[in-house]
Amino acid sequence: MRDVARLMLASFLTGGVGAAALAQGLPPVNAGAAAAASDAADFEDAQAIVVRGQKLPGATLGDIQPETMLSPADIRSYGVSTVSELLSELSAQTSTGQGRDGGAPVVLLNGKRISGMAEIRDIPTEAIRRVDIMPEEVALKYGYRPDQKVVNIVLRPRFRATTTELEGSTTTEGGRETGQANAYMLRIQGDNRLNLGLRYQRAEPLLESDRDVTSRALTQPYDPVGNITAPRGAASSEIDPTLSALAGTPVTVAGVPVVAGNGRPTVAAFVPGANRANVTDTAGFRTLQSSTDQLVANVVLARPLWDGVSGTFTGTFTANGSTSDQGLATASLNVPAGSAFSPFTRPVQLYRFLGDDALQQRVRSTDTVVGANLNGSFSGTWRWNFTGSFDHADTRTRTDRGYDLTGLQSAINLGTVNPFGAYSDALLPTRPDDRARAKNDIGKAAFVTSGTIASIKAGAISGSFTVSGEFNELDSTSTRLGVVTRSNSSRKIGSGQASVDVPIASARNDVLPFLGELSVNLNAGIDQVSNFGALKTYGVGTNWRPVKGVSLVASFTSDEGAPTVQQLSNPVIATPEVRVYDFVTGRSVDVIRTSGGNPFLTNDNRHVWKLGVTLKPFTEDLTLQANYVRTRTRNSVASFPLAIGGVEAAFPGRFTRDVDGNLAAIDARPIQYEREDSQQLRWGINFSKGFKTAAGERQQAENRARFDAMRAAREAQREQAPTPQQQESRNAGDSGQGERGGGDRGPAGGPGGPGGPPGGFGGPRAPGGFGGGGRIRLSVYHTWYFQDEILIRQGIPKLDLLDGAATGNNGGQPRHLIDAQLNVTRDGLGFRLGAKYQSATKVTGGSVNAVGSTGDLRFGDLATASLRLFADVGGIPGMAVKHPWTRGLRVSLGVDNVFNQRIRVRDATGATPLSYQPEYLDPLGRVVKISIRKLFFPTFPQGPGQGGPGRGGSD
Repeated sequence: MRDVARLMLASFLTGGVGAAALAQGLPPVNAGAAAAASDAADFEDAQAIVVRGQKLPGATLGDIQPETMLSPADIRSYGVSTVSELLSELSAQTSTGQGRDGGAPVVLLNGKRISGMAEIRDIPTEAIRRVDIMPEEVALKYGYRPDQKVVNIVLRPRFRATTTELEGSTTTEGGRETGQANAYMLRIQGDNRLNLGLRYQRAEPLLESDRDVTSRALTQPYDPVGNITAPRGAASSEIDPTLSALAGTPVTVAGVPVVAGNGRPTVAAFVPGANRANVTDTAGFRTLQSSTDQLVANVVLARPLWDGVSGTFTGTFTANGSTSDQGLATASLNVPAGSAFSPFTRPVQLYRFLGDDALQQRVRSTDTVVGANLNGSFSGTWRWNFTGSFDHADTRTRTDRGYDLTGLQSAINLGTVNPFGAYSDALLPTRPDDRARAKNDIGKAAFVTSGTIASIKAGAISGSFTVSGEFNELDSTSTRLGVVTRSNSSRKIGSGQASVDVPIASARNDVLPFLGELSVNLNAGIDQVSNFGALKTYGVGTNWRPVKGVSLVASFTSDEGAPTVQQLSNPVIATPEVRVYDFVTGRSVDVIRTSGGNPFLTNDNRHVWKLGVTLKPFTEDLTLQANYVRTRTRNSVASFPLAIGGVEAAFPGRFTRDVDGNLAAIDARPIQYEREDSQQLRWGINFSKGFKTAAGERQQAENRARFDAMRAAREAQREQAPTPQQQESRNAGDSGQGERGGGDRGPAGGPGGPGGPPGGFGGPRAPGGFGGGGRIRLSVYHTWYFQDEILIRQGIPKLDLLDGAATGNNGGQPRHLIDAQLNVTRDGLGFRLGAKYQSATKVTGGSVNAVGSTGDLRFGDLATASLRLFADVGGIPGMAVKHPWTRGLRVSLGVDNVFNQRIRVRDATGATPLSYQPEYLDPLGRVVKISIRKLFFPTFPQGPGQGGPGRGGSD
């Protein structure tokens, strides 16, 4: 093991300080050869080297073992660029059925808390030494609740590179082109870290006209020329007896004829359009996806502050913008009987689109976040952490409201304007835009200390204690139809949490050895929330490892949670022309959808039971996992569900229908259910294995030969009489006083070698597996839902999301979800194949006719695949030697939804409702992405005496 470590150390030093060593008069070696020599250890570094009997660097607190551990080669096999992209790729392995926020994991850095994702999201994956995925119970040791997985990212102690990346994407069906440019700089030397990031991305809008979408007026027969019907609420739906007589059938709708000039149409002119409304495709005036812009600037600075204390400071600024087209403005006008321009003996209702430009909704926001993170220790066995952050967000929304029709309707009533002709601009003044602004300030601070409380024969009783505080203030203003509404909501939270782990049995310490390793965790917490009072949390869990390779976890948690300030006080926004499916009538309609906060929400209460097992039956390369989770939540806060019959009966005030029974508006602000119950089993496998190739073996042999030649030259140089500068450098290196440099220390006990390059970051490790060889990694996860039910309130039937109910536009809860990934790399080339599957669902509507429930919908199952091909050009054996500029270059080509699959929805007649056209559910379809990424590593000057003093830097 010592020889392996020494070889890895020396190999890294070769890459980090090869230029400086050559400057001392060593035989000349070109830059590519030096780079290749530094890469000799990279393939070996990728292999799993497990040190038994001691913790790995950056490990988490406690003795709970990782469910999955990723090596640098595993990470490279994903072909991603940053920590944030890696976390996205790992979502299948880090999701959980226990959390409140969709299963996002707790993220640690080097076994310590972070102040926020901005601290780590821009770190390039080449700087990662290891990733540990831990079970939810580890979150307790860091002051979090035990309902999120923990991802611990361990960085290399030395790294230095600047990253640039250009990425573009488009859809194979056309539209939605996107572009992104990133630039990051990272410097790591021990506890010193500097990370600067700048990112800009833009996405073009995707219009309905870019897809095969049937887009037309749904609720009423609007058209630019116009259609007429009987007035709303009329005793008969027949427009006019004379028109029906000429058409030979009762006429309930008729297209307005085009009349030259501003003349009066005759009744006969309406006969060709009798019961055949004018229809215009408005797809060019409605967006499936908004145009977006985003600019993000980020800076992270970490360094030791004083003895035993290190600090990290983060600042992030984000600016976002989006614009969506909501369709054309509409006008519903009453044409009185006897009008000089109407040929009918009865009043009629006229429906027209107005204007040539789409109504728009524009959202602009800025977000500024600053954070601090301090870490230290005391009393030898206790560690402490302080995190603090402040977030200021400002969001503005403007929504076009179309035209004021008051003057036009008056003119039609007076008979001075032809309702069937063109309208002057003077008759169509625009209504003031609806406006909304929300300013949100959030401040958080937490102090966590963890350590050993006492030692007993079975082991150490350890504890974690957390004190935290938070304030959240939301100031919102909304202007609707000229009426201004202001709201100010604030919340202060003071929290305390304690967690204690007690060992019960330990084979290592000969306490009940037949049980293996067994410990129990007890935890409790309280949140004092303004306006809600004290909210309690408590739980108990066990961690049992009966034999090597088998780990079992069981836990119970009860917690109370308050709705967010946003759920309570977000500004009220009314968005027109939102297309929904009315399950009561079985028709697609355009409605006014109101969103915002609900000030009447109360806190909920959750009970979560979990039983999990992790097996490594044969080797560290294979892991089997299974977790059963049962959850019951009372008074749960949720987004407003689909408008199925049972929901409308439970919330009649949230739905507005016109006199004809057509759904016209939905108030979709958050609601509260009496109870939710769910049960699920999530199980899966992870397999990872490295392999060697002939080309990789040859490359490693060449790298080792170059390394041996360079080391022999250094040894020969040591035998020469040193200059005063070299002697001073050696003295500093021997004493260990130097903080910089990358010189080889020589054999154990021997004198330190010449100083290394300035900065002493040790040079970068090889991105992309330059040592040759390869790795295969497979993960497959299956989630099986046994129960997912909602009781809105007593006296109303339960909503069974597995059998007929739904809360979202994609149907109910699929009973089966499968997520699989296959990653393969070989000699610098790689591919990642992903596949997802969800089973079919159905939604039962409300009304019943002779055919059946016209609101019934069936959502087909869906299987999609994604593919990414990438080439770490410098990782191809021999490439970096011949072409040094390829070092750190990666080219990627990706295809999402390879087979362009979408959910297919059918109603009771077998037809697809307009609002459930496949392109509405998945506007993008197949997406092709290409990216070019380059890491620029520092080039150290050559020449005598340019190396700094001190020990060599290596990770």
